[in-house]
Amino acid sequence: MSKENNGVNNVDQQIINGKKTSRTIYFYILRNTTIDERFKIKAYFNNDIKCTFNRAEVFDEKKNNSPYIYCLELNITIDDQDCLFINHQNTLLPIENYRLCLSRKIPQTDRTFRDYNDDTIRYIKNPRSTKHYFLFDVNFVKNFVDGPPGENVPFWSQLCLYTYYILRHQMLDHFNTLIDQFQKVVQETNRKLIREEFNDFFQSCITHLSYAIPPLTNQHIAEKIIIRMTGLLPITKSNFDLTSHFVINFALAMIDDIKEHYDHLFATVSVGDWPLFRDGLTLYLSIELLSKSKDTIELVHQMKNEQCKKDLANVLLQRLELLQRPVLGLNWTSLFTIVDPNILTLKQLELTRSIQTYITSLVQIVGMNITEMEITDTIVRHFDRLIYEDCLPVDLENIIFLIKFLQMESLETDESSKNILKIVNTTIESSMQLRTKIEQYLYTLTITNEQFKDIRFIISFIEKSFILFLVNKRSLLIHLLNHAYTSYSYEFFKQWFCSFLLSNDEVNDRNKKVYQDLLEHWSHQMSRSYEIMIKIMMDIDLLINAFENEQYRFIFINHMIKLCFQQESIYYIISDGLLNLNNELFLDQFKKKFASIYLNISQDKLKQLSNRENPLYHLINIDKQIQGKSKLVNDLIQLTTNKIQFNIDEILRDTFERPTRTTCIYAILFEDCFKTLTLRQIIIDQLLALWNIWEEKGFRASQILGWKKFSNEERQIVYRIWNYIGETAEKQYKIDALIDRHRHEMDEKIQIKEIITKCLEIYCQNACDKQLYFDLLSDMETKLKSEIVRSITIPDQIRLLLPLVDRLNSLEKLNAWKKFLAENRNNGQNNLSPTTDTNSPDIIDDESLLSDDSMYTIMFYEFVDFIKYFF
Repeated sequence: MSKENNGVNNVDQQIINGKKTSRTIYFYILRNTTIDERFKIKAYFNNDIKCTFNRAEVFDEKKNNSPYIYCLELNITIDDQDCLFINHQNTLLPIENYRLCLSRKIPQTDRTFRDYNDDTIRYIKNPRSTKHYFLFDVNFVKNFVDGPPGENVPFWSQLCLYTYYILRHQMLDHFNTLIDQFQKVVQETNRKLIREEFNDFFQSCITHLSYAIPPLTNQHIAEKIIIRMTGLLPITKSNFDLTSHFVINFALAMIDDIKEHYDHLFATVSVGDWPLFRDGLTLYLSIELLSKSKDTIELVHQMKNEQCKKDLANVLLQRLELLQRPVLGLNWTSLFTIVDPNILTLKQLELTRSIQTYITSLVQIVGMNITEMEITDTIVRHFDRLIYEDCLPVDLENIIFLIKFLQMESLETDESSKNILKIVNTTIESSMQLRTKIEQYLYTLTITNEQFKDIRFIISFIEKSFILFLVNKRSLLIHLLNHAYTSYSYEFFKQWFCSFLLSNDEVNDRNKKVYQDLLEHWSHQMSRSYEIMIKIMMDIDLLINAFENEQYRFIFINHMIKLCFQQESIYYIISDGLLNLNNELFLDQFKKKFASIYLNISQDKLKQLSNRENPLYHLINIDKQIQGKSKLVNDLIQLTTNKIQFNIDEILRDTFERPTRTTCIYAILFEDCFKTLTLRQIIIDQLLALWNIWEEKGFRASQILGWKKFSNEERQIVYRIWNYIGETAEKQYKIDALIDRHRHEMDEKIQIKEIITKCLEIYCQNACDKQLYFDLLSDMETKLKSEIVRSITIPDQIRLLLPLVDRLNSLEKLNAWKKFLAENRNNGQNNLSPTTDTNSPDIIDDESLLSDDSMYTIMFYEFVDFIKYFF
């Protein structure tokens, strides 16, 4: 081969003696072996002339076991009768045939060889036109002892390796020779390509590619030859395999190279090259179309030669039909616009696994001048069968496509296009299998957040589309909701609400019943998780405002309020989920429900703020936590306090007579949550009225007496309450000043009563009208326990005694006075006249008692003179 490459044998023929021609021919054998394997391959011509093959370079130097090419360079002579001669020992010997033999030395011997024969008798055919003989069917059989060294290279892999050898050694003009010889062997031996060999072929292609295309190789020519080589493979449905990564990787790499060198590559393709090039290219295109979702068909559309484009499209479509595999590539159905209409069949639509692709392709096929009568029944049966056999899977995307596609007929204005769409629509709507599959799919679907939009679209067409005839809105949505438990989350239920509960359906009894059922199931599943339910409640304003239909909005609000009150504690629901509620309709309905359930309690309980049965106990605690920022809580406090009624006695008792910090009135006055309430203002007004009464009429004696007994804590409570009222009314003094003023007045009256009583007991023991004065004093004492202090007057009789009482009281504690008084009393009794009526009382009227001639006055002055005598 080196001589050929160096130009020594560029002259193929040399005329000898004018009748015989000398020529060098080459034989090639492929065999897997190791680098250190020592054996010889020999050719025996006429069974006695031996010629030995030489081993060329290895295909893969990195592997210990790799394919090798064995080459025999043979000089022959051809006479004018095409008889062949070999120069053997300077003699031209005629040869008719040859056979092959592999020989190797027997170990530990030098001259003994063991032969392994190929029993095929071979002939040198067409030696004038053929220079290279690529042997494909060599098989060295085992002898009685053992088998031949090395291994046969798989038949179909030999095609790859011989092609690569041609490329490496730039024997490009002889590639057609290889093609002819290979095809002849395949034909003569009826060789079939099986799946394993298909995979082996591509494994060889990708493994030894670097050997075939060294740096200086013409890339475009090499690619063309490799594509033509691939076109020799007899592809069938049974041997075509996409499970091998060798097949996929090599095909995709070739497609990428074709795209990169498209124009330059096609410029090298001649008319003679085209058939195999076309077949090879369609194989690569088929592999990519069936394995990747790429726009592979772009390569077909790029072709500038319209005839070649149509031929390529025809062969590609027929090959795809032959392989009967679903096409994954994009836009492949655009082949229908290129191919010869005569080759179009419904069977080609089975190449797709998509309803969408089937329908769009069907439109193209129907449009190829096929009348409605000829195709409608056939299409319906074909479509129904593919649906039934799951060749066209039903999913959300395809259901939505069909719904939208069915609307196109009514929008089409072109009559021809309208007829085509009518035929296809009839096919879709007539398919009972399609309806059944849609029903089965939807009722087994586990819905996710991403699918809400699609389901909502489908639901909206349930009553409008024939293909949804078996689907019931209520049962489907309830089924989807109940079986989506793995997806349950706040976002899931919120999206469900937005997708299916913002109803705009006509308001009638049936639709309202369906809506209420859906709402009931949604809330039931949602409320199973307290956390999810609270998050939904926190968004209740947003959900309510999303409604367009007021009646459905009202149904939703009432249902959600009902759900709130079904929970263990309405106060937890309020504090956790409804603090930011602002929707007025919800607020109003909620307050009505709250009042009907929680405000049917006694006035006593309503006023007991520490009683857990009292709503105010919970509402005040919530309000303190959120610092009064919830409209709902404020409204509920207002609503509850509106039920409370205080009479003036309760107000007086809790603010003055028996004050404590735990009373309801105290809380209403000083808790922030009551600041704006009507009841608070009522209480303030009533307290101010009391203040004004006290200013005008004064306190009752009992109130002053109670005040005197108050602890410091009680007085502080009174001060806080009444000074606050005073500040509110802009009074010029505080409550203690008012109390003190009236207390002093009462003290004075009490003191008068007490000193008068004392004087009577001391000086008027025997007075006949003593009881009269005691009765007046008793009446006065009674009034000093209950009546208004200012209204209590000192009787005139008592008032007349005051000057004397004042004088006598000054002497009350003096022992001398006591002695003088006692002695004079005794003397006076002893000097009474016997004729005097001892039973007649000492009648001492007011005037006589206070006159200067009265007995006690005389006695008083005598006592004074007596004292002066000593001093």
